[in-house]
Amino acid sequence: MTTLAYDGKTLCADKQVTRGSNLTQHKMSKLRKGHFQDHKGNKVKFMFGLCGDAGMVDLVASWFVIEGWQMIPTYLSRTLKSEGVTEGCSLNTLMSKFPNGGTDVDFDAIFILDTGEVWAMSSDMTGFIREEAPYTSGDGGQVALGAMLAGADAKKAVAIASDVNCFTGHGLLSMTLPTKKKN
Repeated sequence: MTTLAYDGKTLCADKQVTRGSNLTQHKMSKLRKGHFQDHKGNKVKFMFGLCGDAGMVDLVASWFVIEGWQMIPTYLSRTLKSEGVTEGCSLNTLMSKFPNGGTDVDFDAIFILDTGEVWAMSSDMTGFIREEAPYTSGDGGQVALGAMLAGADAKKAVAIASDVNCFTGHGLLSMTLPTKKKN
């Protein structure tokens, strides 16, 4: 799987690729950036990380970058019951494109918006859930969460997870996203 960690400022992930219980020598970038326009026409930037089935991470990430921006405001508006966007590409649409209708796909994602909001979602199709930092996911997530609760930042937390979790490793990738100042 992998380890994702967000400490309120930095999102970090390892680069390990596993297929089932097999470790590979391949590396994968599990973090991406994107943007969408909200219902008022404002550009909202976001960064996100994905963990789960290695064969699906790039496909899911590509979908989010290319089409997923349409989905994010839809899910947020439904979740928050706010005015605005009522149309968009749903997660069900994405999952229907996978073999077996996506029933074999397993992934988790975390989205950090430049508004400071943190949202998580998974392939179980429960939609977006509002989260707070510190946030972790993946096979080494509990180790990383413990490290952050003990004072480590996201990078150190994923490094610690890679020391003790065989599904976490092959180096780290991290990114930050400046948040918009609130008026």
